[in-house]
Amino acid sequence: MNYRLTATTPLATDPAADQLHVDEYNQTITFEYARFVNQNTTEYIRMADSKAAILITLLSANLLVLVQRTAESVSALHDKRAVAALILGCLYATASLAVAVNTIRPRLFRNAGAGHIFWEDIAARDKSAYAAGIQHLRVGDVYRELGEHNHNLARAALRKYRWLRAGFTMAMTSIVLSAILILFTT
Repeated sequence: MNYRLTATTPLATDPAADQLHVDEYNQTITFEYARFVNQNTTEYIRMADSKAAILITLLSANLLVLVQRTAESVSALHDKRAVAALILGCLYATASLAVAVNTIRPRLFRNAGAGHIFWEDIAARDKSAYAAGIQHLRVGDVYRELGEHNHNLARAALRKYRWLRAGFTMAMTSIVLSAILILFTT
């Protein structure tokens, strides 16, 4: 059997109808892409918060051990330099803990105007005014608000990861410093 592919053309081509279809398709793709960016950025924010929570747990345990060791040194009347070094270690561990906690702290950004996405903007409006506002949104308004919201999320993620990097460096330094202090102040 001999099969042949032939090109088919629509019976009637309407350029305006074709353009409408392309625009609808592009709007759907644009909207789905904006939602994907939103979900992806939100997931990165959750990961930063989870990593910071692990750092907070480690640093809390580290600080507890250092405080106990400092209390033992003070009660045993050890060398004043050893007690001072342990106190400085506790202060550094506390600063490291504060940096890790700062990573989790919410990063709230307000748009220039009240939008329909950010929860504070929604809650600041009357319920019926918010519902009516959604009904009057144009496609361009929806894309603008999604874009602004995604940009705000990305800025929050950027700040969280900067704090997380600093917190991770300080945590590792604090844990190593604590181990050294505990070994040499016994």
